[in-house]
Amino acid sequence: MSSPDGPAPGGWWERASLDARLAAALQANPRVSWRDLAKAVDSSESTVARRVRALTTSGALRTTVVVDSIRTGQGFPVTVYFAVTNKSLRTLADHLVARADVRMVAVLTGRYGLLAEFITPSTQDLATILLDTLTGVDATFETMSEPVLREFKSTVDWSHSLVADLPGVRLPLLDLAPAEEPAPLDAVEEVIAERLRVDGRMSFADLAQATGLSESAVRRRTDALIATGRVHPVTLVDAQLLGFGIQAFAWVDLEPAALADAVRALAARQEVRYVAATAGDSDLLVELTVPAQADLFRFRTEVLGTLPGVRGTRVSINIRTLKRAFLPLEAPGPAGE
Repeated sequence: MSSPDGPAPGGWWERASLDARLAAALQANPRVSWRDLAKAVDSSESTVARRVRALTTSGALRTTVVVDSIRTGQGFPVTVYFAVTNKSLRTLADHLVARADVRMVAVLTGRYGLLAEFITPSTQDLATILLDTLTGVDATFETMSEPVLREFKSTVDWSHSLVADLPGVRLPLLDLAPAEEPAPLDAVEEVIAERLRVDGRMSFADLAQATGLSESAVRRRTDALIATGRVHPVTLVDAQLLGFGIQAFAWVDLEPAALADAVRALAARQEVRYVAATAGDSDLLVELTVPAQADLFRFRTEVLGTLPGVRGTRVSINIRTLKRAFLPLEAPGPAGE
């Protein structure tokens, strides 16, 4: 696999280990059948199933689902950054990981050493969290908040790019429908989402037993949830397994007229996993992953540094992910979607 706009060296797919190819393919489609997965990586179904089980047991790989908070009307994402003393870091991190309204927690380099992505129903709820709830935590810190105005690229899109040049068979990739009016999950859909959150590859037979529906009915309900983008199947993978040793966040301050062009340029980069417009100290939040620190330097100078209209950038390395997709993680377990 090669890309002129990404960090993966030419021939990545051919040189990658079986485990790496399995992880990349499962990131593109976590619920792909064993048959299609085996065909994609040029191996047997029994070997593929055995290796995926081993990777899951070791913590290097985990399949789950994320309920889309905007499409289901649960709320909108807000990234909150914490400048915290070393003495208070663990206490605050543990509190954030335990919160049901926090989707992601990461430890970063720089002044704001802790990042948490909250899902809040309204700005009033965010105010309650910052003014009342967090003040009760036995930790010393200050915060900065940036509500997400619009997401332009998700980690689901990024994982698709890893297998864009997959030789031979193409995996059936997901094509999400445009966002419409929020549609909350009903009782049956809640059960389906919760079971898939625990095991993203749970069979339709087991889902049917959990919901009381027929297997064909639960298949239709699950497929509809995924097709409309209300539920996103994801595979959490140790990024180093794929050859990406550095994960980072970049904040970009732009001239307003340059925002649209910058979004298009960044979203096209293979190393960029996530791009969102934010309201706060920066205009864009960018999550990226690269093989080494030298690649991060090149990204900052040759990509961010050449974007028209850039007034300033800031970059922090994600040194540990404590929670992602609402799931607590243990280092050195899954580090990315």
